[in-house]
Amino acid sequence: MPIIILAVTISIILGVLLNRWFKKASKDDKRSLVLLSVWTLSGLGLVTLIFTGRFFHALGWGLMILIALLISGASARRKRRQNPGKIEGPMTIKQAYAVLGLQNGASKDDIQNAYIELIKKNHPDHGGSDFLSAQINQAYDVLMDPKRKD
Repeated sequence: MPIIILAVTISIILGVLLNRWFKKASKDDKRSLVLLSVWTLSGLGLVTLIFTGRFFHALGWGLMILIALLISGASARRKRRQNPGKIEGPMTIKQAYAVLGLQNGASKDDIQNAYIELIKKNHPDHGGSDFLSAQINQAYDVLMDPKRKD
């Protein structure tokens, strides 16, 4: 019984701390905080069940954690497939032409037509990738910017 009270107390303290962090966190950090809180509370639950002698309950918790790990791993692999690489730093004109599939020195009309065709195929609202859409938009902006003459 004291172990259960200890586990509940620790869970409440962690919940309060995570709530404070969650309010201050950026959008990207919120997902990490939610995952951290789920894994922490799951681990505490598993430890509590083991110490209270409920091994089969602990086994069930362990299987739930394993399933959650497999699901989150599959989600991470899917996300890596959607975002295969990242162009570091500002995009060069050469990279912009490559993203749009054009030769160096293409006309403004060719750039605009290639942009429209690619953005239709890769827009996130139509099943495309956020990453690819952002790269296409950035390439279009770089090539249409009259100030750049790399």
